[in-house]
Amino acid sequence: MHSWSGLLVEPVPSHYAKIAATGRKAWTSPTCLATNSTPHTARISLARGTENRVVGPESSDQAVVVQCLPLYSLLLALGNPTVDFLSLDTEGGELEVLETLPWDKVDIRAISVETQHQAPHTRDRLLALLLAVGFTHLGSLARDDVFVRLEAGGISPLQTLREVMARRRPRLCHYLRVPRAQLARHCATHWPRDFYRDQTYSQPQYE
Repeated sequence: MHSWSGLLVEPVPSHYAKIAATGRKAWTSPTCLATNSTPHTARISLARGTENRVVGPESSDQAVVVQCLPLYSLLLALGNPTVDFLSLDTEGGELEVLETLPWDKVDIRAISVETQHQAPHTRDRLLALLLAVGFTHLGSLARDDVFVRLEAGGISPLQTLREVMARRRPRLCHYLRVPRAQLARHCATHWPRDFYRDQTYSQPQYE
């Protein structure tokens, strides 16, 4: 719908096969994201109820051994492009993946991180890490925490009227430039600007 391109990383063979079959305009990698700065392998459970969780060698669950590569290595293979949006969901290893990144060498503009499977102290460490490297925490959305990175004194991008009218659903957030210092408060009341109003709300939807 949005003609996005990018990188899709999926270690579970059955899930990767479905991604490969869609013919999306994106690079794909049948690996997991490393939790170290060097490649390693991991055993991922395929058992019902623990699907896609990393398990130890003593686990009796049905599991598959997969190759894990650092996210930075994958970005370098693509020429280290600007990443407009990173969606990170590794079923619990998100903090470790983010800790492998050399933040002074990557340009990531926005991040959505699943934090549902993290202990409160781990989530606090994740927030502290991203705030320390220049991100603004917009708040939580369902299972994820959402962050944007702007230059000091920067303002959020302005949507053109054509882009607004092309949306199939209305959005809560107004299409205004918001100073970085006000962005978190703005999105706490208007929601992050790229997310739609949930359909459980009374506002009519347009399909």
